[in-house]
Amino acid sequence: MASLALGVGIAVLLWWGSTAALLWLANRRGHRGASLGVLSLIYGVAWVLALQLGPKVGQGPWIASFMMGLLIWGWLEFAYLAGAIAGPLASRKPCPPGLEGWGRFKGALMTGLWHELAVVATLALLWLGLWDAPNALAAQSFTVLAVARWSAKLNVYLGVPNLHGEFFPEHMRYLVSWTRKRPMNSLFPFSITIGTGFTILLVGQALTAPMPAQALGTALLGALVALAVLEHWFLVINMDDGWLWRWALPRRASASAAEAASTAWVQAPPKPAAPALSSVSSSRP
Repeated sequence: MASLALGVGIAVLLWWGSTAALLWLANRRGHRGASLGVLSLIYGVAWVLALQLGPKVGQGPWIASFMMGLLIWGWLEFAYLAGAIAGPLASRKPCPPGLEGWGRFKGALMTGLWHELAVVATLALLWLGLWDAPNALAAQSFTVLAVARWSAKLNVYLGVPNLHGEFFPEHMRYLVSWTRKRPMNSLFPFSITIGTGFTILLVGQALTAPMPAQALGTALLGALVALAVLEHWFLVINMDDGWLWRWALPRRASASAAEAASTAWVQAPPKPAAPALSSVSSSRP
């Protein structure tokens, strides 16, 4: 039980703190280039440490490997928000009015094509280096984050009632136009059910693990999946979760950005055509 509580506490702290740090850095013009350079160095160190930690087990190596997975993920997210790795330059524009079907699917996908390919490549390389390793928590945590983000993006694309467009830097707010505002979509129940099932499975394994170190590693993953499920609920429940991270935004832009983002939503028609799936943006970066 102590290992489960420790894993949950570490995961929640890193989830909240890393999100705030990304928003703080990405929304400060004039500093993105320097931030990207520093984070690129950290990204390289995280890769080296993730591979070196592979043969090592124990509470310390588990926590460190988990953090390396989050650092590698964080660099890709910041590179996306900074516009360094997004999609082809010609595709970085708002959704044309009335665009539906395959055209909208293709346009939404192209807005972040290079980033999605980078995520897939990183995922493959992590597992290539850690497949048989006793400590593959870096690859496992990165996998959870990637799958959760893809699921959130698909739900936002299909339509949800809540999206914090003010969290995006100004040069990336065109992404909001590729979303829809709907009370619910057909994918959401599946996302919640699958995520909840994996959470229960991992928590059960953590509670029955024979060794505290093994329980901690499983607890870290279970907590991360649970937080991903919580973020999905934030997309539809009637509450303002933005206060968790809004303090990290520049004061001069937060109010106007929120107003602009709220008017940029695409309101779904009463009888829409069968929706296509794509990857656009999640409830938070």
